[in-house]
Amino acid sequence: EVVDRQSLQRHIKEQGDEHLLLKEEDLLKQQPGGELEQFPTSISCGELTFSLKYCFEPGKDQDGVSVQIPSQLTGYVRQDAFDWLVPGLLEEKVVALLKGLPKSVRRKLVPIPQAGHRLLADLTPYEGNLFRQLEAAIWKRFQLKVEPAMWSPDNLPRHLQMRFEQLDDEARAVSVSRDPHSLHSKDKAPAAAGSGLAQLKHLERSGLREWDFAELKERYSLRGKGGQLVGFAFPGLVRDGQGGVAIRLFGSEAERRQQGRDGLLYLYRLQFIKKCRPMKKDLQLPRAHWALYQGLGSHEQFNDELFYFVLRSVFQCHDGRIPSEQEFNDRLEQARSKGIFVLGQTLLDQLREVLLARRQTLDFISELEEKGRGKPFYGVSADDCLHFRAGVDAYLPSGFLATMLPEQLAEIPRYLHGLRVRLERKVQDPGRDSKRQAELQPFIDQLNQARQGQGISPELARELDHFAVMIEEFKISLFAQELKTRFPISAKRLKKKWQEIALQLP
Repeated sequence: EVVDRQSLQRHIKEQGDEHLLLKEEDLLKQQPGGELEQFPTSISCGELTFSLKYCFEPGKDQDGVSVQIPSQLTGYVRQDAFDWLVPGLLEEKVVALLKGLPKSVRRKLVPIPQAGHRLLADLTPYEGNLFRQLEAAIWKRFQLKVEPAMWSPDNLPRHLQMRFEQLDDEARAVSVSRDPHSLHSKDKAPAAAGSGLAQLKHLERSGLREWDFAELKERYSLRGKGGQLVGFAFPGLVRDGQGGVAIRLFGSEAERRQQGRDGLLYLYRLQFIKKCRPMKKDLQLPRAHWALYQGLGSHEQFNDELFYFVLRSVFQCHDGRIPSEQEFNDRLEQARSKGIFVLGQTLLDQLREVLLARRQTLDFISELEEKGRGKPFYGVSADDCLHFRAGVDAYLPSGFLATMLPEQLAEIPRYLHGLRVRLERKVQDPGRDSKRQAELQPFIDQLNQARQGQGISPELARELDHFAVMIEEFKISLFAQELKTRFPISAKRLKKKWQEIALQLP
């Protein structure tokens, strides 16, 4: 029989068993025993360590785990570390995140608690991004594609969201928030450069032809004369001009990403030096297919970019980060077992599909332009055609193979299909199209303005990429609903995401 708490207490007292009633202080006297390591007193964020404190008061603002961060260090904090929360709450958080996924994905993971437990075995806590690791684990275990914008971390219970206390010089909390973006100070952290980088020159080596980075960290802290933190140095690889690669230190992660990926790619190529040279002739589009890449460069230029796109994708060199020995060997083994050419041919087929969709869309725009010539009230004007051609170019600009990831490329045909559907409907009802464009345009303007800013961190760049994906899905929901969005999207969701991004803008 189900009874309430008061009835149960009254029944126990009537039976003379008051000794069975426990007070709150009796419970708090018990130590959690072997579970203490699941609830540590501090958390590491790169070279920095911050104190944690715990509070069990459901419904109260301070409920859950709080991390205490001195204000002068907020510019150096990596938010990814805090997404992991603490080990004792990680599985509960993973399960809650899975329950927040769109129904189309969620129903393929039932029972959710068991799926969360299985996925936990594939995660390496505090190394990289929780969400990217979860996406990879879900693909590995269930062959399900989860997009970054599908997660709903803001909807988690309060105790599963880290609470941030920003401290002043006297260790007093001057700011409290559950939003990790609140840690971003408007004042940029000092850049590591000049004499700062000279502190670590002993780490630079050249003449390397295989993996040899066991003692190398992903980043190094730089200290001023008084011992204060003045910046970070990021090791990456560059070609040394003598047939090998060299370790070089960069003053920012963005610089390491831009310059280090080519050196990392060359290190992989050294392991397949005999196979890469002849493969370049096989992995290219013939001249007869010039219409597919028209406007994207000459035949030689485009195929050169195509070859390096294939290699960067096979060996996952886009971020320029020096991989661990295990990662390096795993990528080599995959390339050897499946074959670089086979993997490259799959990417080439995917690219051919994308370029065909591009060609079809450009031809469709030309047809509409021709039909509307001399018809003043035709739904699509010459200026409209120019605008939509520019939209196609924005999806696949000249040189896009140098920056685009295969997973991003795979969505382009769908976006182009949505654009053709939109144009067909615009001919029939241009007023309706204009009304919906007015709803969309503010978000496009916000994205463009943010991307033109200076000093964008890699973390912010990823957030802007996610925002761009959300905008594309919003276009589908407005102009081509039958194609269906990959995750729930609305103007309200876009506004909320932009508010988060705005806090990070320099």
